[in-house]
Amino acid sequence: KDVYKLMSRLNYLKQNYAEFSNPEYQGDLTSQVKWYRLSKDGQHVMVVGNFALSEKSVSITFPVTGTWHDYFSNSTLQVSQSSVSLTLQPGEYKLYSTRKLADPFDLTSVQDPILNSNTWRIFPNPASTEVTIQSGSTVQRAIIRNLSGQIIRTVNLDGDLNPKLSVAGIPYGIYLITIDTVSGIFHQKLVISGKGK
Repeated sequence: KDVYKLMSRLNYLKQNYAEFSNPEYQGDLTSQVKWYRLSKDGQHVMVVGNFALSEKSVSITFPVTGTWHDYFSNSTLQVSQSSVSLTLQPGEYKLYSTRKLADPFDLTSVQDPILNSNTWRIFPNPASTEVTIQSGSTVQRAIIRNLSGQIIRTVNLDGDLNPKLSVAGIPYGIYLITIDTVSGIFHQKLVISGKGK
């Protein structure tokens, strides 16, 4: 069960965050404490794990200072200088990111832009051919899924503030649209009112 949840979380991150899809990569996978760093579009992820049978301390170089979010413990790490010393128990691993990443098993981590932010709006909704994503942050990607979770359409939006997204050709129904921005991921229900031309 724990392995299933771990793999589900990692798959979710790959599908929903740009920094997990074709990022710049750097790492060391040869020693007992392995690490790698992913960077894309100004977002960074640092993964470190202890594969030894005893406690290990390691000095890790973070690409930027500031607040880093520990995905698995839902805590933060303040990085004031690039090199940080970490002590890990045998088998312990950490996934740090420069932005808070949603957990698909924690329903409270999903943010509804209409309820939680006055700067987010997707319109028209219902839509038939196109929607506009009005945002207060640059939009990197939009993903439309059906209610079974199947991805219907993925569009890379290259950092637009108010991009337009074609929904033409998508059958009428209720969908979940996921918006990936530099400040986080937002989900909203999207109604397609008919097959666009």
